[in-house]
Amino acid sequence: LAGPYEDIEVILEPGPESDAWEGIQGVASFYVHQAKGKWFGFFGSAWVDHKENTWWSGLAEAPAMAGPWKRCSELNPLTQISEVFVENPIVSKLPDNSYIALFDRGFAGKFGYSTSKDGVDWSHEVEIDLEPHVNKWWTFMRTPLGLIDQGNGIYDVYYTALKGEFPDACGWVGKVTFKLKS
Repeated sequence: LAGPYEDIEVILEPGPESDAWEGIQGVASFYVHQAKGKWFGFFGSAWVDHKENTWWSGLAEAPAMAGPWKRCSELNPLTQISEVFVENPIVSKLPDNSYIALFDRGFAGKFGYSTSKDGVDWSHEVEIDLEPHVNKWWTFMRTPLGLIDQGNGIYDVYYTALKGEFPDACGWVGKVTFKLKS
């Protein structure tokens, strides 16, 4: 995981192919998973105006991981997951071949997750509020980075967090362990 890196191409560019809900962040994140014999990628964007602030995700699809990628405009944005905030979803395939997407819920000290039987149609979010279950050491808990299977339905989640007050807050990485109920 060390460079040097080389920019080769843009996966999803803002422009005429963009969906109307894509906003100021352009395509801010991209996370791929395989489903239904194709590749799908969650991508994020934000829309901010004087009436509402939303951070949504959409899906793009491709026949191969290398692309070409095309927005699934008929599905996007994935507001059935959340009407307000989904950022940086990460997808894992579970032992029963279903999928789980874990994502950032903003500065609320919560993760969100959504499940899918096929990797394309996603459920409404379930929030996981960490604060009542951990010794809170952060000021703002943010983005889940990975769901690591430890076996027997036990998973570790690494996440980013900020400690301190803006503008001097420092970034940290934390870990929490979950047991998924079947």
